[in-house]
Order: sequence, then structure tokens, then C-alpha cells
Amino acid sequence: VLSIVQCDGYPKYPTLSKLVKNILIRSHGNNDVECDFSINCHLLTEERTLLSEKSINGLRGIFDAVDFFGDGAGHKVTVDIIVEVVQWRLNSLFYMLISTNMLHAFQKSASLYKEELSKMKAVAATQEQESEQCEKSKLKK
Repeated sequence: VLSIVQCDGYPKYPTLSKLVKNILIRSHGNNDVECDFSINCHLLTEERTLLSEKSINGLRGIFDAVDFFGDGAGHKVTVDIIVEVVQWRLNSLFYMLISTNMLHAFQKSASLYKEELSKMKAVAATQEQESEQCEKSKLKK
């Protein structure tokens, strides 16, 4: 029935094919979603109800990794791995410090620029007032 086409080549029953596909998806596709909801319920205890979405995703990642790799006894953490993690963390802190120093320098530069600009505007305003007063005094003479 789904392969019957009209003379112009379009399917004769286009909504029927969509309906059948959706019925098959609904009946077979909810298992993963329901499993995820039950895992989330086990992760969220009374102490953890105020966790953010990122924290819940992190817990899910850990839960899934432990589920996939096992209890972790087969994975040894060597000194080299620890050294690499420490070096990576130090590098990220170093770049973060550089970024904050650059941000502070930019903010200081911007504030100095605004201060100089306001001084220049004040000087221009006083010069304009003086020129107006000179013109008024010339007109009075």
C-alpha cells in the first residue's frame, strides 16, 4: 500500500506512510528514554536535587563510563598520567592568568582613554564658550 504512486510519481497515501512510521517509532523507541529517566532518578538524591544541568551531565558521564568500562580495577593510573594532568592544569592556569592580566590592561587603557576624551571635551567646551563671549563682546562694541 505504501509503494502505490499516482500518475505524477507522488505517493498515493503520503500521510499513511508517516503514520505507520510514527506508530513503529513510538512502540519501539521509548526504551532508551525511559532508561535515561530512571538513571537520572537514581543519580538525583535528596542532597543533589539542586544540581545544575552541567553537573547532572557530568554525573551521567561518570555513570556511563563506569558502566561501559567496569569498576575501574583494570585501568591503572600511572605516575605519567598524573604528571600530564598536573602539567595540563598548570598550563591552563597560566593561560587564564595571562588572559586576566590582558583584560585588566585593556580595562585600564580604556578607562585612561575615556578620561582623556572627557578632558578634551571639557577643553573644547571652554574654548567654545570663550569664543562665544569674545563674539558677544565684539558685537557690543
